[in-house]
Amino acid sequence: MARAHPHLELAHRLLERLRERKSAGNDFYPVRLDRLARDLDPTPGIDAVRQAAQVPLFKRSAIVAFQDRADSWVALAEDRDLLAQHPDVLIDAVVNCRVAPPWKPNDLAKTLATPLKKPFTAEVQRRITSQALPASLETFARGRTILVYPKDRPPAVVHLARRLLQRLHHERTTAAAGRYPASPRVLLPPDAEPPSAKLWAEILKFPEYRQQIVSLDLDNPEAPIAFADDLDRFARSSVVLNYLLHRLRKTDAHAFPVKQLTQKLKPPVKAAITAYLQADDICQTLPEQMGFVLISQQRWFFALSDLHQRRPSPSVPAAATRPAPSPETTLSPAASVLSEDFRQAFDAAFERLDAQHGHNNLVSLVDLRKAFPYLDRAQFDQQLYELRRAGWYRIKLAETYGGLSAEEQQAAIHENGEVLLNVSRNRP
Repeated sequence: MARAHPHLELAHRLLERLRERKSAGNDFYPVRLDRLARDLDPTPGIDAVRQAAQVPLFKRSAIVAFQDRADSWVALAEDRDLLAQHPDVLIDAVVNCRVAPPWKPNDLAKTLATPLKKPFTAEVQRRITSQALPASLETFARGRTILVYPKDRPPAVVHLARRLLQRLHHERTTAAAGRYPASPRVLLPPDAEPPSAKLWAEILKFPEYRQQIVSLDLDNPEAPIAFADDLDRFARSSVVLNYLLHRLRKTDAHAFPVKQLTQKLKPPVKAAITAYLQADDICQTLPEQMGFVLISQQRWFFALSDLHQRRPSPSVPAAATRPAPSPETTLSPAASVLSEDFRQAFDAAFERLDAQHGHNNLVSLVDLRKAFPYLDRAQFDQQLYELRRAGWYRIKLAETYGGLSAEEQQAAIHENGEVLLNVSRNRP
């Protein structure tokens, strides 16, 4: 005669109590296994309950959602779908999931009891479609697949896309002029690891990000972006217009008509930029780094830095025209020799920083000083002065001194009562 399972009686008692709970209504059923055990008198130990749940009779008659957990939800086998639909089963599946988020529905089903996997996957898909997931979970689309992740542990694509939007909002509301619009790569937080090309592609296609912005090229992290409700400001931006010019510029082609500048743009960006460039009053608002000429009654736009003109003589200017030194700097006549090594290093630093900011031919002294940490302020200002005197570069006034940060005020050069902050290159 076969020996009875040592926990067979406890299995019978658990099943009997489970049926009683079902009869009492959905407020009491399904139930967690350890809570079901506490209904019994005397209350069995948790190890005994686990053993009873493995008795063949119990396994045929009931489903324990997670076999290795005493606090797992349990229901009678005929109520499989009811158990699969229980919201706490989904929460437990998230906790138990051994795959890193984000998840497909079948990823979450992997640790569930086999009979529960198919109806559970269908239930998660239904909740995604009807937007009925628990508040602790969110979704995002990767291609045609909808993925689930915990709200407090967003995947890299979601986290970075949202941080880009936050930094874009900051630039719009608080940054100095010229920093908005900005490219996604410039907006990347300093503490963020540079995304791979694959991750960039995902970020730029993230619906929450893409639906809020306008761009010259939605798939390019170098292309300037702005919020969609700033379309007019975007169309008039020097960052945007310089990007368009730089995209087409060649060594033998520096000026372009409106149609060519906007030919690859999508509406409504194309319409907004076209309307601005063709406006009658454009001369009142055109960025100061740009100009246009009329050729056969069409406006051809170009960057003023590409305007060919006679370069100033490198001879030493008269004392009356020499700019007054910065309060923080003493220019030594004996040191008034331009270092060729500095000029080449400055050219390289300017090219790199200008590219990071959208090729505006405008780089802040804050960034340029940081590129030469081995020079003190006096040495840097002396060499920059020589570059200006030779006609290679010029320095522009800061937009508003009162709006400058402490770092910008410290980096600026003060001459004849003017605050000079932004460096531009003169091109022959």
